[in-house]
Amino acid sequence: MDGPYTTTNKGVWNITSLANEDLTYNTIPLADNVACIPVVANQKWVVQKSAPATYNADGTPATWAPAGTTGAKVQVGADGTATIYYKVTVTNQGDYATKHPAFPDTMTLPGGFTVASVNVFGPNSLTTPLPGVIVNTSTGPPATASFNFPPGTTDLVPPNGSVDYYVVLKASSGTLTAAQWAKAGTCDTADAGNASAGGFFNQVSITGDSGTDGNNDACVPVLPATKVIHVAKYGAYCDVGSTSCLLPGAQFVITTDPNVTSGAATFAMTPDTAGSTFTSGQLQIGPTYYLVETKAPDRFNLLATPVSFTVDSNGVVLDPNQAAANGTLIGLSADKLMITVTDTQTGDLPEAGGLGTGPNLGIGLFLVAGAILLYWRTSRNRPAQNLAARD
Repeated sequence: MDGPYTTTNKGVWNITSLANEDLTYNTIPLADNVACIPVVANQKWVVQKSAPATYNADGTPATWAPAGTTGAKVQVGADGTATIYYKVTVTNQGDYATKHPAFPDTMTLPGGFTVASVNVFGPNSLTTPLPGVIVNTSTGPPATASFNFPPGTTDLVPPNGSVDYYVVLKASSGTLTAAQWAKAGTCDTADAGNASAGGFFNQVSITGDSGTDGNNDACVPVLPATKVIHVAKYGAYCDVGSTSCLLPGAQFVITTDPNVTSGAATFAMTPDTAGSTFTSGQLQIGPTYYLVETKAPDRFNLLATPVSFTVDSNGVVLDPNQAAANGTLIGLSADKLMITVTDTQTGDLPEAGGLGTGPNLGIGLFLVAGAILLYWRTSRNRPAQNLAARD
């Protein structure tokens, strides 16, 4: 109430008065007859963090895992990047409709990854950018990204009402070790979660909800990028007029150790119906692999040494030293997804469909017959020569 008693119309105020009150007993007559108590609505907000449970064909989330749990695995793209989605739900548990306060969000990346970009969308939209978000990143290790959701920009949220926001993190992978990839594919969201356990870990909090309820965190495990490659088996001079032709009968494996030790990872190669072209399983981009010919077709030699190669976003990259080991027997298709292997024959056999051994056999018989005739003629003349010598 404005006026001589109070200077505000806010809060809950109380005024008292006394008839014929002496107004000269202090310097603030009447003003000391007023008391005011400010009243703040019972405001309580809670937040939850979720990761996708399934994805649409375009890679956007289709359904969401329960808050505070681990989401579906995401595979790193051939370009070495991964796109991670999170949903943040902030709920009004107070007694009055109001707007939520600002609150922080922090993402922790697994080792070997760096932040490429962070975009925040909402409220209640995965396509409308949220204004006023300033993202801070660090390269770590581990790399992190953090920001504050600004105070509510929506209409007043009623009691038990909620607002959803979406966070899209894009990260780039370096050259990870096997141990780092294993950790990147592991998450721990039990209780309040453990950011150091691995995966793309995200945690949010708000005044009055620090995460002890176990649903303020979410984590997305990631898998390395992979590619499928092919191997075509050729034989050298296996047909008339052809320097090479597709050749069935070989067997191949791909390993992580050229000696194919018991501890090496081995990937089977699946032959086509003709048995001359083979297809691998999913090969991780980055590591060194070895193509080993374990069986050669009859009358053909095995490769001298395993074929060393890596896989990148474009396809197969052959070890430049292959020529020294296998000569020109190793090749690569134009699309870089097929290794060609050409075996040489174990001996000099006639070409299929050629003249065969007939001409050689005829010449041999002719030479033998000539030798016999020469011997016979020489034997006939020998007695006459002996008689002449006696005379």
